[in-house]
Amino acid sequence: MSDFVPKGPADLNDAPGEGPATLRAAASTPDLPGTTAPPPGPDAPPAGRSRIGWADLPESVRSAVECLMDSPVMAAHSQPGGYSPGSADRVVTAKGSRFFVKAVSSSLNPESPQLHRREARIMTLLPAGLPIPRLVGTHDDGEWVALVFTDVDGRHPQLSGADLHAVLDAVDAISARSLPPQALEVLPSLTEEVREIFAGL
Repeated sequence: MSDFVPKGPADLNDAPGEGPATLRAAASTPDLPGTTAPPPGPDAPPAGRSRIGWADLPESVRSAVECLMDSPVMAAHSQPGGYSPGSADRVVTAKGSRFFVKAVSSSLNPESPQLHRREARIMTLLPAGLPIPRLVGTHDDGEWVALVFTDVDGRHPQLSGADLHAVLDAVDAISARSLPPQALEVLPSLTEEVREIFAGL
């Protein structure tokens, strides 16, 4: 799930975008302090595809997320890539804290809320000390599911040269860690997870 180039072990992310939470980081944007915008990555959304933004979320969802962050949002920048119609925003709060927030409803896509719930569950099962963003909290009202992660500064990688080595090093570092027994009881094996993909189903 690597769509980013970390600056070091503490900079690894998945969150935040779509897909496995352990290997994603939201792309840097010019709207957030101290960041620069990267060129469009290979997973930029196709023409005509769009996702909702922070401002499009129901007020009740925004309020619940701001309670999790303990501060109102002052700036939000939608992140490209992925296939979910839900939001995926890097935000800055009134306290100056930065987070990555993604939210979706069953009305936007019947399957996406369950994927968010699954991601949140997996995040709670991962061992401590992994170089990944922290799940700050989850809002789930039965219709809308929102995940709040710590923000990780990064950019989409070019899968060649130094970028590729950084991605592979990150994957190696994470895969070398053992999962706790409770995680092994819940999480599917890689074989089970990708069987349908490689079977062409």
